[in-house]
Amino acid sequence: MVRTVPVAGTAPRSLGAIGDEVGEAVGDEALDGASGRLSYGASLTYTGGRRDTNFDVFPAQPVRLDAYWLAGARIGYAVRPGLELFARGSNLFDADYEDAFAYRTEGRALFVGLQLSGD
Repeated sequence: MVRTVPVAGTAPRSLGAIGDEVGEAVGDEALDGASGRLSYGASLTYTGGRRDTNFDVFPAQPVRLDAYWLAGARIGYAVRPGLELFARGSNLFDADYEDAFAYRTEGRALFVGLQLSGD
């Protein structure tokens, strides 16, 4: 199952889907843009519930991983050519999720920085 979610009222620009053996899938939406010195971007990803295997026990047992949403956003300001001030956030909903059974994933993260380029 793939869910399409427009971001900031825009039409979907890209949608990727991969399924597992039970036919569930991943949906991904992205928005990127720029206006003068300002650049921005946002993403919203839905991953459906799926099967995995718990190898921590013997014999290994099947487990079910829950569905989850991940959101990210970025904004940047060109201070001068070749120097950008930016702020970025990932997992903005602070989703508690697993890509694979018993593997840790990051919680909400916020970053601020300067980006230098050769422009």
